Amino acid sequence: MPNLKTPSRLILRNYEGSSESDTAEEDRIKMLCWTLNKNCYCFPTPTNKSYSWYEANQFCKEGNMALLSLENENEDRLVYKHIKSILALNGELYWTSGQHSLRWEWADGESINYTNWKTGKSEPNEEIKNEAYLYLDTSYDFESGFWFASNNSRLLQSSDNSSFSRPMSYICES
Repeated sequence: MPNLKTPSRLILRNYEGSSESDTAEEDRIKMLCWTLNKNCYCFPTPTNKSYSWYEANQFCKEGNMALLSLENENEDRLVYKHIKSILALNGELYWTSGQHSLRWEWADGESINYTNWKTGKSEPNEEIKNEAYLYLDTSYDFESGFWFASNNSRLLQSSDNSSFSRPMSYICES
């Protein structure tokens, strides 16, 4: 069983596809990673900048990982408990790979079959007119749900116009 208080590894990854040797120290993204139930979950350190959903998704892909997909209650509960056990991770908003265009699906195209929407915020399809993205708000407790959807009308446009979403933290997995 891994020690949940100590990351199993600290890695440096770079956004924009640059190699570590070509990137200035201040431009490197430091990720804290833990192995939980044979999967690796990586979180940016609190000093790193936040990304839009599109940027976070690209960042994870470029690191040969994927933006988090919570496919069942066990994985959802595992990640939630881990976040709550690490003070530096607690209370953040985290992008997942969940997205809505015509239906809710993970970034890999798989349908979202398990959900944990915030109580009173059941699957918000009726509210969503355009694309939307699923995020976790860890200031809520697991039992009352901590999944939320953000749609275009409430968000900021990213600098590259590729996606309408406000910057948030994110979780990569492999």
